[in-house]
Amino acid sequence: MKDNIPQDLIDQYGFTLIEMMISLVLGLLISAAVMQVFLTSQRVDRIQTAGSEIQDKAVFGLQSIEQQIRLANLGNNGVAINDSTALGGIVLTAGEYVSGDGDGGGAGDGDGEGDGDGDGDGEGDGEGDGEGDGEGDGNGNISEADKEKKKKLEGDAKKLEKKAKEKDKEVLEKEKEVREKEKEVREKEKEGTQKEVRKKQAEVADKIAELEEKRAEAAKKREEAAKKREEAAQIGNKSSYNARNFQRADFQRASFQRADFQRADFQRVAASSSSELFNVMVKGSLGASYLTRSYNTSSENSGLSNTDQPSDQLTIQYINTTGRTLYDCEGKDIEPDAHVITRYFIKESSVKTGKNKARKNLNLNCDAGRITNDGVLKDFMGSGTTIIENIDQFNIRLGVQQTDDTSGILTYADMTVSDYMSLTGTKPSITNIRIAILARSTANSPDASPNEFDMFGTEQELKEQDDAPKYLRRVYESNILLRNARIMNIIETSVT
Repeated sequence: MKDNIPQDLIDQYGFTLIEMMISLVLGLLISAAVMQVFLTSQRVDRIQTAGSEIQDKAVFGLQSIEQQIRLANLGNNGVAINDSTALGGIVLTAGEYVSGDGDGGGAGDGDGEGDGDGDGDGEGDGEGDGEGDGEGDGNGNISEADKEKKKKLEGDAKKLEKKAKEKDKEVLEKEKEVREKEKEVREKEKEGTQKEVRKKQAEVADKIAELEEKRAEAAKKREEAAKKREEAAQIGNKSSYNARNFQRADFQRASFQRADFQRADFQRVAASSSSELFNVMVKGSLGASYLTRSYNTSSENSGLSNTDQPSDQLTIQYINTTGRTLYDCEGKDIEPDAHVITRYFIKESSVKTGKNKARKNLNLNCDAGRITNDGVLKDFMGSGTTIIENIDQFNIRLGVQQTDDTSGILTYADMTVSDYMSLTGTKPSITNIRIAILARSTANSPDASPNEFDMFGTEQELKEQDDAPKYLRRVYESNILLRNARIMNIIETSVT
């Protein structure tokens, strides 16, 4: 049989044991290297995914919040914000609007209170002149002449407001022209022709000057309209004395007293404000739990949080005086002249965690409602809409402008809401809002962030929880200037 086997087959040999062992070792090393690269790339991918989620929340979530907060105090431009500013952009205090329950005015007794007890304005004017300026009889009745005068004033106010809206449209057109001119400047800068650049820059400056002029004209028309409405509101008809009319002359007047509230059918809510003045008036009580507040002074109303400190709440308000439809934080239309009230707060997610877990799935929600001219609050005090998911903490600080008693120099400071509200006397003006969020990734991460975080200079620690999943967390802060509440200081000088 052996003689029948071809010689070329007899000369072939298989792998030796050593060769097999070397091949297996090399194969295992290569497989281990490939697995290591795969696991590392998967780990990096998970970390990057978690990090990008948090970054998206900061970029898109905070930007949407900033746009809404910048609207605070719109419709109340140029009026400093504190806890007693009517229609103040930061809602810190609330009073109750009660229809038809005024104490009347009577004949006016020299201190603005009146001695009548009817339902109308009577003859007292609330300014302490003791003479009265109306023709009422103490029962809310006014003469036909006053009715005609009132009607004319309200008509004039509407015409002025219409003209103001027309000016707003011109402002928009001028803004568009400015943007076009600025674009032309950038194009000329690329071309490197300095002469043309200077020419275009001069054109931009001219357009900006025209824009500011149109803005000033619109503001003037609105101011004239407000005065007309204020004058009309004083003529007996209390139903027209709504929040918009209630904002300027009466609230800014030094002699504003409780009688003015009675005459206008307003009534205090106990403990809502240390003064007689409020940011907002609504029918039915707007409880303290819906106002801007810090939760470090009341354990029974603590805000939801996954750290050792409760979260804060921010409530703002504004009137759409732009003449066009806007959108609130819930995506609903805001019609022109609509009075909007909005609050930002932490709400537990519908995606629940396990029972008895210290850390919950929390979201930053927004609830936007409306206040009608007669003080009715609509679509507010609900659960709202989620703005940013997986937020473990939400803090705010009020940026206030103060004048040093000794030097008279303006200074700026950040305060918690509770610290601000604890100040005595007339509180300083609020010029900006600082917000901070502790954002958590949705996807698990191979490495967890540290359990301690710095928010506005205060160390906060995550609640302890056994077997807690690993997530990335990061603090984001934003400083928002309230451009509708900027205060211009005029320094008088004399030339000798």
